[in-house]
Amino acid sequence: MPMPQKHEAALFALALEKPADLRHGFLDAVCAGDPALRQRLDALLAAHERPEPRLAMQAEPVKTIKLKPAEAPDETAEQTLGRYKLLKQVRGVSIL
Repeated sequence: MPMPQKHEAALFALALEKPADLRHGFLDAVCAGDPALRQRLDALLAAHERPEPRLAMQAEPVKTIKLKPAEAPDETAEQTLGRYKLLKQVRGVSIL
């Protein structure tokens, strides 16, 4: 026997597959004798039909600017980078 939540989720999914005008009859048939299940499914379907308020709002587009990436600086020995001084340049190092 399926767990109640899985059974309810399966019925909800089946109800969504039905055209809106046939859902009432479908729910009457599958929830016969279980008014609590019918109430939960009705609530789920009603919530599904309502748009999420935060998603329904149309936000103003944000103006952005496109920046070109800066070229990597030529880092040579004895060069100062901020408060650091490059002692020697390391090339071809792979980290495992």
